Amino acid sequence: IPGVVFIVATDSKQLAHSINAVYGNNFASERYLKRFFNQEYNLAKPNNYNYANYLLKNNGLIDNDNFFIPLDRAQYLEQNLRVVLFSEYAKFFKLGLRDQEQVAVMLSSIVLVWSGSEPIHLAYLLFLIMLKQKNDGMFTELNETHNNYKDALLKGDFFTRLDADMTISFKDMKPSVSGGYSVSE
Repeated sequence: IPGVVFIVATDSKQLAHSINAVYGNNFASERYLKRFFNQEYNLAKPNNYNYANYLLKNNGLIDNDNFFIPLDRAQYLEQNLRVVLFSEYAKFFKLGLRDQEQVAVMLSSIVLVWSGSEPIHLAYLLFLIMLKQKNDGMFTELNETHNNYKDALLKGDFFTRLDADMTISFKDMKPSVSGGYSVSE
């Protein structure tokens, strides 16, 4: 039909890899795909902060007052602290866009059913949700420490096995005496 165009969104590299799994590694899968797709466009990944902002807005979390956020407002004057935590943790865990979307939905679900009188510690909750999203086995391993998270996390290889981005840090979060985090003054 003249004037009708179909737009198909694919991960061409992954699709080519899947074709090679069926036809063998010597099969010219990328060339084969060109028989079906006339043009190829690559979309840039969105800015991590902006994408986190979009997700939190979409899930009604951007201005939620049920969160305790252990960041110093003075360090992030022009930024939403919820978005800062979400975007930095997503970088730490190296989560893709779909994973981040699923984390935001899970966080929204938890907030929806939260009946506690105390606010939700957003840093702890995001860490646990993103850990589960990234590696369910390691989440289970951490959960089976029977609340002795500190020992499990300080094991020499936990973060190496997690393949986390260890360059991420929050300079204004300091451990408190009670084992939680307090905001530096």
